[in-house]
Amino acid sequence: MIRNVPSWAPSFVGLPFRVAGRSRDGVDCYGLYWLIQRDVFGRDLPAFVETFSPADVEEIRGLIEGRMSPWVPVDHPQPGDAVLLRVSGLPGHLGIYLRRGLMLHVNDTAGSSQYEELGGLAWPPAKILGYYAWGQAAPPALAVSHG
Repeated sequence: MIRNVPSWAPSFVGLPFRVAGRSRDGVDCYGLYWLIQRDVFGRDLPAFVETFSPADVEEIRGLIEGRMSPWVPVDHPQPGDAVLLRVSGLPGHLGIYLRRGLMLHVNDTAGSSQYEELGGLAWPPAKILGYYAWGQAAPPALAVSHG
């Protein structure tokens, strides 16, 4: 049993994976972040539904290189902040920080959103590129991917 998570987190567990999904009917990794920011924090972030195809590496690279601003890097993440993760050596996955050592994320392999240990076997420290809060600074390079 997972303990000490924000009260809103359990309601986002089990959402099915869907490429470009932005609803409880299905989400990709950015879609889960987007939905939580909208429903929990009342933030109106860009949906980026029409701006990418997970199979199109160049489009994803463009998103990583800064089209998804403004995020601010944070040293002490808070619940709901973004966790940027490395996949196949590149920034390519996004999780939602819940507490030290735990995130919520979704990908096509898992099939639905789930809790995942940060710093564990699946996401060791070398794959954690940083934590980001939605703000007004230059973009850090958040990715949208299926991965």
